[in-house]
Amino acid sequence: MPKLNCCANNCTHNSENYCCRNQIDVGGENATHSGGTCCESFQESDGSFTNSIQSPNTNLSIACNATNCIHNSNCQCDAESVSVSGVSACTSEQTECSSFYAR
Repeated sequence: MPKLNCCANNCTHNSENYCCRNQIDVGGENATHSGGTCCESFQESDGSFTNSIQSPNTNLSIACNATNCIHNSNCQCDAESVSVSGVSACTSEQTECSSFYAR
């Protein structure tokens, strides 16, 4: 499973630049560059302590819909490490998979 570094600080699942989910979904079926992708699992934080009962995962499963990415293998990401950006994102569309690399 890929090591995920997440910079979407406004996401309710983010804790210390790691995701507290077991799996994330990356969208971008027609993407030709990283800006055409997004973390579909992004959920804007409402300020509550959602992650207080969850632990950050350093490695997690990434379901990937970005079929033009070299790391996409049967809709699963096979990259060693993945970075999701979107420091001030408020919606999933404002995030992106910075590790996208076109075939």
